[in-house]
This record gives sequence, structure tokens and C-alpha cells, in this order.
Amino acid sequence: MVLTCIGWGFALAIIPAALVRVLIEHYQPPPVVRVAAWTMVGAIFLTPLAAGVVAMLTR
Repeated sequence: MVLTCIGWGFALAIIPAALVRVLIEHYQPPPVVRVAAWTMVGAIFLTPLAAGVVAMLTR
């Protein structure tokens, strides 16, 4: 269950991560915007992982 959720996390985060990288390289935003963008990608990745851990613990 956790491995499936890790896979979903990668699958859901790969496109936003690519978009964030391209946009950061192209527009050169201030550091605060870069941190916010990568935090969003991290949250997209970690949400399915957390769901898998909760599902495993409550089983």
C-alpha cells in the first residue's frame, strides 16, 4: 500500500516539478517564490505517501 502511494506521489508530482523547473529557469523569480513553488511540489508528492502510511496504520 505504501509503495503504491509512493508511486502515485511520483506520478502526480512529476509534471508540476517539470513546470516549476522550466518556469524558474525562464523567469528567474525571487528566492521566496522558488521556495514556495518547490514546497507545493513537495506537498503534492507527500500527500499520497501520508495517505498510504495512514491506511497502513489504521488497517
